[in-house]
Amino acid sequence: LINNVLRVYLDIFIIVYLNNILIYSYNYKEYIKYRRTILTYLKNTRLLLNL
Repeated sequence: LINNVLRVYLDIFIIVYLNNILIYSYNYKEYIKYRRTILTYLKNTRLLLNL
């Protein structure tokens, strides 16, 4: 399910394994931007996330 929802970002800046989402970036500023993008996207699709 999570692979299908996040397909847009897969292999661009995230990797999904089972229920884990790994965000990779070159620096902290980029990481924050990607994290915000993913969290907003998950919120818009009404999926819950445990941090």
